[in-house]
Amino acid sequence: MAAAVAREDGPEFTLEGPVWRLRGGDDRVLLLAAANRTIALVTARGRLVRLNHGASAADAEEHDLGLRQDDAPLALSLEPGGQLLLVSTRLGECFAHAAPSARGGKPRAPVRLARTRGSTIECAAWLLTPGTGGGGGGGGSAPALGEVASSRDALLGTAAGSICELGLSDAGKERSWRVLLVLSFSPAQPVCALAVEALPAVASGASGAVASIIDGAGASPASPAGTPPGGRVRCTSPATPPMTVTLAPSLLVLVATPSRLLAFSGPTLEAAFGTTRGGCGADGGPSAACLLYTSPSPRDGLLS
Repeated sequence: MAAAVAREDGPEFTLEGPVWRLRGGDDRVLLLAAANRTIALVTARGRLVRLNHGASAADAEEHDLGLRQDDAPLALSLEPGGQLLLVSTRLGECFAHAAPSARGGKPRAPVRLARTRGSTIECAAWLLTPGTGGGGGGGGSAPALGEVASSRDALLGTAAGSICELGLSDAGKERSWRVLLVLSFSPAQPVCALAVEALPAVASGASGAVASIIDGAGASPASPAGTPPGGRVRCTSPATPPMTVTLAPSLLVLVATPSRLLAFSGPTLEAAFGTTRGGCGADGGPSAACLLYTSPSPRDGLLS
């Protein structure tokens, strides 16, 4: 693996390296992620490699995940701060790995997570702390390199159509695990992509329209002027734009399956997914759930 470095004078990019060389002729790089000067990759034979940009190949951390011969890596996600990463496999294993607690510290071994076992993790979206930037996690101004902070919580999408929340410690050990929502589609569809954004306060009257309405129990009452009751976001049909949005800050979670793109919104994850009663409608449904896209046929997938 070589690094492409931008230059102010001369060519736009030049290759420097190799930064790291694969060991063994029968292995290959399968997954790659990068964030905040950290590069992580996973090979087909289950080797996890972590290295810092600018470091030599001798400084790279290498770990054997110890996968079964019939298992294989499926997904890799590195949190925006570059401290924690998740590796999932096709047979329902999930590993967390944390960077050393201090520069030059002793490398940590990957942790095989127990609570996620049996859930095939297809994708992840990390939840950023307030005021930090970066796609997929939160809002605010983007901090300088080396200053990206993240919570240790992530949303996970599974092959069975579940959306779960995983909490980790700084050392990569499980702190919490819960199922937030199970998508009920027939036939069942996996959650193949997730994104989370923290939305600032917005005035009502934003223009736009979406394909469908799901409000609480699925009813679609007429939208009164001003902010909807209960702080909900109400998405109108194309015949009655615009859509009104809540004035309070909220979370926006985008969920993609092979044939659908959904949006959930609420002041908290519990409100967005309707996992608590009160404040989300009498039935405990989500603050807002909008079907943004559906393919004509489940075989005509938007994201597959």
